[in-house]
Amino acid sequence: MKNSQNSTFTTQANSVFGRLISNIGYYNGTLYRFQKSHSGVTLVEPANNFKPSIIIVSPMYYMETIELLPNVEASELRKLIKLKLASTDIAIIKKKTEQEVKANIWQFSKNVPSAFITLPETFLLSSTLSDNETALYKGPDDKERYVISIDNCIASAAKTNLINSYTNFTTSIGTYSGNGIQIDKNEFADKLIVGLIKSKKREIISFVAKPTKESVLSFLKTISLPVFTLGAFYLLASSSYLYLKNEYIAMKSNSVQKEAVTIMGVQSDIERRLANYNILLELYNSNVNPNGTWEVLSPIFALAKINSVALQNNIVKVRGQSKSASEVLELIAEHNEVKNAKFDSPVRKSKGTERFSISFEIARKQTSNDKGSVF
Repeated sequence: MKNSQNSTFTTQANSVFGRLISNIGYYNGTLYRFQKSHSGVTLVEPANNFKPSIIIVSPMYYMETIELLPNVEASELRKLIKLKLASTDIAIIKKKTEQEVKANIWQFSKNVPSAFITLPETFLLSSTLSDNETALYKGPDDKERYVISIDNCIASAAKTNLINSYTNFTTSIGTYSGNGIQIDKNEFADKLIVGLIKSKKREIISFVAKPTKESVLSFLKTISLPVFTLGAFYLLASSSYLYLKNEYIAMKSNSVQKEAVTIMGVQSDIERRLANYNILLELYNSNVNPNGTWEVLSPIFALAKINSVALQNNIVKVRGQSKSASEVLELIAEHNEVKNAKFDSPVRKSKGTERFSISFEIARKQTSNDKGSVF
């Protein structure tokens, strides 16, 4: 039973792998399609409507160089690379030292078919090599080519009468490696897929083209329904959680704000009442009431906060603040013992309150205690 389950899983995995690689193409002047078979991965000629999501390109259709750049700030380095490259060129930083930066540059031919991701053949093959290891490989066109991964950078060259050995190849690029490995034509397709799997994903992202409608649709066809379902469920669950959390936080915040406003209002009222009480207390203790000042001022404490009261003969000067200074003046002027009630200076408005200075005379006869006092 267990062997049967393992066999079923292997069959399903091979089926998924076969569907995925069938959406990868190879271009060397002719567009091929990758196909999974019992003997491994092979390249076959596709149907006329084949539009791959990923295309691997032969070196005949791109230029590959190593560029030395100064080691500057990341933002300055990006600007420098942008100045050196065309909009369609690809640059990947491979190595940094204190003095310089090494970057691989690829410039693709305009003849390469469009795809969601366009990858250089040598970029993938180098991912299967150890550092400073050289490979001699043969592609579907039977042409041989050298490729090396050196200091994380990629260099390659076609095999010619002059470059006809590992030593000659490595010497031509300024390094030395006396031997290497060989990749036969029947291993070529397999090695490209292995290189695709081993390549750093952040580097592969550099080869993503601005998507067209056709390439996006082609790429989406490789994504199975369960993946979309899982992604939708995750987004729905996370969105619901964030919505409920934000609602709860907003509700608690509103509650706290209302409580704070209430507390601040109560505190302000207490402070106003306490200040007025202190003024009343000072007024009472000053023993200046015989001329009627107490009776005149006591009603206005309900409307205003009094800062100071000054008595000079029968003239009383009151400084304070209220929502309406004119109401305070009217209340004072209405007293039958008061005359000449007026503002001594213009009313100043600030943050919903009016600051005032009012003076008035009391018609009663002055006593000996009223010749001058301030409280």
